[in-house]
Amino acid sequence: VTVMLLTGSLRETHHALDISPAASYLIIVDRSATIQYRYASLVHNLGRIFCGHLGIDSRAWWSDRREFSTTSENIEAESITRLVCGRKGLNTVVDTEIAGCGDLGRELPRFSLNTILQVVGYIEEMGKSLWKGPKKKSRYK
Repeated sequence: VTVMLLTGSLRETHHALDISPAASYLIIVDRSATIQYRYASLVHNLGRIFCGHLGIDSRAWWSDRREFSTTSENIEAESITRLVCGRKGLNTVVDTEIAGCGDLGRELPRFSLNTILQVVGYIEEMGKSLWKGPKKKSRYK
């Protein structure tokens, strides 16, 4: 499973997918995986997008947070996945330890609990009905 910021060359590589010109990101999920695992993977990668780990485009309502370490990004995305999937009863799908932070003596890297909770709420709201787009306007309009 992977998520990518769409570029011209990436659009060419995946031209068979008929990607909308309005799309900014591409999430590729393993079709052979269980539906529960695909859902968890989708949530994880949406979390990475909405946390700003991949940067932003002109329609983004979230902040550009590419400066975070990989460990910080993983803590945020895995926390989002655990919270969203846990509330759906999919705890067994998310069985990894959050970013390897199980060592109680280890200091956690910088991450944003506020961002995690905002993104969890946004993803859960997206899942309630057919998604109509972001509720907030772009930061740049």
